[in-house]
Formats: sequence, C-alpha cells, structure tokens
Amino acid sequence: MIERWYTAECVYKSIHIGEEPTHEKLGEYRIFLIRAEDDEHALEKALSVAKQREHSFQNTYGATVNWVLESVINVVEVIDGDLRDGCEIYYKFFSGAGGSGLKAEN
Repeated sequence: MIERWYTAECVYKSIHIGEEPTHEKLGEYRIFLIRAEDDEHALEKALSVAKQREHSFQNTYGATVNWVLESVINVVEVIDGDLRDGCEIYYKFFSGAGGSGLKAEN
C-alpha cells in the first residue's frame, strides 16, 4: 500500500513540580508531519511520535517542568502529496469570525 503524508495537530501542557513564583499555565500546539498508509495508521503513528516528544527540564527556579501530550486534536491528510517549496501541508476550517481573529465584512 502507498503511504501518504498527514499532519498531526497536537496539544502539550506544562506541569511544574517544585517551588516557583505563581504564573499562568502554559500550553503549546505542535504540528507534526506523519507518513502512513491510511487515516487509522496516521493517528496511531501521530500518538507515538507525539508521546516521544514529551520532555522535562529544570527551570531557573529549580522546579521540574514536564511537557506532556494532552491530546492529538486532528490528523489531516496533506492535500499536496508532493512535498516541495510552497506546497500546502495543513488546513483547518472555521466558521464565522471565530478563532482566527478575522472580522466578517458586510
């Protein structure tokens, strides 16, 4: 079977262990490029790749910061399978003036 390219949109959250000043919780979106036979395998591979990217470090206050996968939000097949300069690798639909910050014109 021919493998196709997919993007996997993932959300990570930081978990701080130890004493440090109070701060806002921090999250991160990451998009990975995945190659798989079909949608099901793409999701399985996305979960595996995303879990492997979890990591920890000690911050300047001595607290341990753990970046952990919260979820794989979306796995989408790349429309343009021929990866090259300027090809489209990710898309996401939205409606209204929602999350994009765009304003509807009358």
